[in-house]
Amino acid sequence: MPLPVTVYRWDDPGAPQLPNSQVKPSHYIDIIKKCLVDGYGAKASLGWTMPFVSPDGLKAVFRNSSAEASGSYVQIKCKTGADPVGGTVYLQTAPLLTDYDPDWTAISCAGNTYPFGGNSRITKWCLIGTSAGFYLFAIYDTKLTMKMGTSGHIAFFCGDIDSFVPNDLNRFTLLSYGASGNQHTPSWSLSLAFLSPVASIGFMHESNGTSNGKVMELLSQFITAPTTTVNGVPSEFRVYSRPLIAIDGYSVSGTTGINADSEGTRIGDSSLHPAYRGQMAGFIQTQAPRYSDQLWPQTSMIGGQEHWLIHSGHNGGCNYWVNMESWYD
Repeated sequence: MPLPVTVYRWDDPGAPQLPNSQVKPSHYIDIIKKCLVDGYGAKASLGWTMPFVSPDGLKAVFRNSSAEASGSYVQIKCKTGADPVGGTVYLQTAPLLTDYDPDWTAISCAGNTYPFGGNSRITKWCLIGTSAGFYLFAIYDTKLTMKMGTSGHIAFFCGDIDSFVPNDLNRFTLLSYGASGNQHTPSWSLSLAFLSPVASIGFMHESNGTSNGKVMELLSQFITAPTTTVNGVPSEFRVYSRPLIAIDGYSVSGTTGINADSEGTRIGDSSLHPAYRGQMAGFIQTQAPRYSDQLWPQTSMIGGQEHWLIHSGHNGGCNYWVNMESWYD
C-alpha cells in the first residue's frame, strides 16, 4: 500500500534544533519524537507512538503504525545512561518490546546495536519518513557541499523494508553500512553515505517471526564512487534502479548454514529467509555518481517525483536518492 512521505528539516519553522558545539543525545531523541510522534510547527507527525520512555527521557521506545505498517519497535537511548555533550545514541529494533529498558539477550528477533551522533557539531538534519519507516540524515555544521570528507554525519534507515514476502513479520529493521553486526562507536563510514555496489547493511530474521538472524547486503546495479571526487551535475538523461536487500554470502549450490532457512530449505527457494528479501523504502540509485562539489542539500525530480540526494561520507560522488513523496508503491 503506498504511503505518503513527510520531510522534516532543521530549518522548518518551529523545528527542534541540534545546537552547535552543544549537541547531546537527548537532542536526537527530541527530534525523532517530534517527527514520529508529536509533530512541530505546521507539520503533523508520522503517526508513530512512543509506548515506553524512562523518567529522565534518555531511553525511549517508538513503534510504527500497526494499521499501516508492521507495528514493530525501536529503542533509542543514550549510550552511557547520561546526556553528555557529544554523546553517542544507540538504536536497536525488535518486533515486540514491553519496556523502555529491555534485557536484549531475551528479546526474540532482536536487531543489532547501531550507534550514531557522538559529535557536538552535527547540526543540520533532515528526517524523511512515513508511518512505517524513516531515514535520518545530518551533517557537520561547517560542511556546505555534498562531500563530508570523513567529518561527523548521520545517514541511516529504520523501519519496514519493502519486502517481497507478503505479511513479512520481520520486515522492520535498521539499515546502514556496518549494521550487519553490533557497533558501539559512531563513525563516518557507518552510514548509508558510504556504500559500494555490494555493501553489508543489516541483520534480519525469518519472515514468519522465527529468530534466525542472517547478515544482509545491499546489491546495487550501478557503479559507485564512495571515495572518488566526481564534481558537477550529470546530464538530464537518467537511468535508475532499486537496489536489492539480499543475504550476504548466498551461494546457488549451498544447502546448509547461511544458505538454508530454519526448515532446511535453500534460501534461493525459501520464503522464510529468501536470498532476496526486498528493497529499501523509497530508495533508488541513478547511473552516474556526481555532485561532490555541489551545495548540500540536493533534490531532483526523478520518475515524476521529488527525491533527496544522499551525501557522501567521504569525498566521493553521490548517486543514491530517497523518494520525498511516496513509498511502498
